[in-house]
Amino acid sequence: MAEANGLPIGFMTMNPEGFIDLAFVSPSALGKGVGWKLYKVVEEKILNLGALVLSTEASMAARLFFERQGYSSNDKAGLSSKSRLLLNMEECR
Repeated sequence: MAEANGLPIGFMTMNPEGFIDLAFVSPSALGKGVGWKLYKVVEEKILNLGALVLSTEASMAARLFFERQGYSSNDKAGLSSKSRLLLNMEECR
């Protein structure tokens, strides 16, 4: 969880298989690197658990953020409100 002045401004959750389940950054903290910092902590934890593929189901609002981290979508048509995004860590190394 990220905090500012003792108040929560964001969080990110994951499971040991490499799936990022929940990600939220307060609108007041958008564009300030909070999401990126949370992501880096979660990514390191997932990699330490041995996952080679990270994934998430990102809303349209979060999709660009995850694509900037190197994720790609298997939703080529872009028809759904949530897209399954994958990041193959073996390809990134």
